[in-house]
Amino acid sequence: MAVILKVLLTAAVILVVFWVVRYRARVSVLKAAVKAAKKTAEGEKTGVPVSLVACPKCGTYNAVGVACACTPKQTT
Repeated sequence: MAVILKVLLTAAVILVVFWVVRYRARVSVLKAAVKAAKKTAEGEKTGVPVSLVACPKCGTYNAVGVACACTPKQTT
């Protein structure tokens, strides 16, 4: 009877260690992903703000000085 308990206890310890190692690996991957996302978000925050103007024909907003897609280009 004692031998069976020792085997079961050893198996339980091995499973717990296996689960802890898997959990730590997942956490480290998630930490790296969060760190990369924060770095990307910080890079996007440093962009220059752009003023937008509504198109009088269709109402879509475009950057100042950029022609809207609804107006055909004039060729000379």
